[in-house]
Amino acid sequence: MFRSVKNIRLIAVLVILVVVYAGLKLFKNTGRSKSFREELVVIDTSKVDKILISKSGSSFEVSKENEQWKVTIPGNKKVDATASSVNNALSSLLRIKPDRIATKDPEKWVDYQVDTSGTRVQVFENNASTLDLILGRFGVHGQQQFHTFVRLFEDDEVYAANDFMGISFPSDPKGFRNSRFLQITSDSITQVTFNYPGDSAFILNKSMDQWYIGNNQADSAATASFLSGLRYLNGSDFVDDVEPAALINPTLSVLIQANSMSEDVKLEAYSHPLYGYILHSSYNPKAYFSDESMLPKIFKGQSELLGE
Repeated sequence: MFRSVKNIRLIAVLVILVVVYAGLKLFKNTGRSKSFREELVVIDTSKVDKILISKSGSSFEVSKENEQWKVTIPGNKKVDATASSVNNALSSLLRIKPDRIATKDPEKWVDYQVDTSGTRVQVFENNASTLDLILGRFGVHGQQQFHTFVRLFEDDEVYAANDFMGISFPSDPKGFRNSRFLQITSDSITQVTFNYPGDSAFILNKSMDQWYIGNNQADSAATASFLSGLRYLNGSDFVDDVEPAALINPTLSVLIQANSMSEDVKLEAYSHPLYGYILHSSYNPKAYFSDESMLPKIFKGQSELLGE
């Protein structure tokens, strides 16, 4: 009799253990279906030689040619891309870590913008496709947390990738180009020559830690503001449909001399019937811009620097 009771107790304990184990397994798998992918992006950045980006019906290509990155622009023209921009873009993809499945229903793709409204990114290594991903809608949860919805192109599942900002990946060719117009240490500048039409040209010259225009001392605040504004200048709109050979005589030009540079930097503005002004810098000689917001930062008037 005692043995029978003991057996019953052992069976009861065994049943309880099975129920607890099943419960733990069920709890552990909450939000994790059999189709859940722990990793979505598995690429070797050192082997990537091409990236195709498509958005809103348009697409462009970033590819490596003879160790130089190129990006296609409208007209199927290829221009230089910066290695840093490509590396940053690939690094951003590696930060994609799926947290949960938002939906498996293709009819709901549009809600998460992982349909044709999203940004499709195809990565190739040694000409073989190793990633085909769609970056969708960006969202915020909690007070300081964010996520982006993503989907592998061939899969139905839409994932929420926490702490990934989809807009960090460039969806426009200019995001891969060198947009720097000028970068200089303002304290190292010793002279700025302004070449303007007529007799309006003048020279801003530094002597004994003071700035002068001719024999007149320049306004210290106005000059400091001008020189500080030259430290970092970026162009926003590239001009690619005007041949450089057609730009002969600049309407305005500025020559900057500085101790920090081995060569003087020349900044030029060409009058143009379509763009108003086309800007060019010897700092980034292959790029031409139509960003007129830079004009007042570069081409100062003599009276302004004198504080009149």
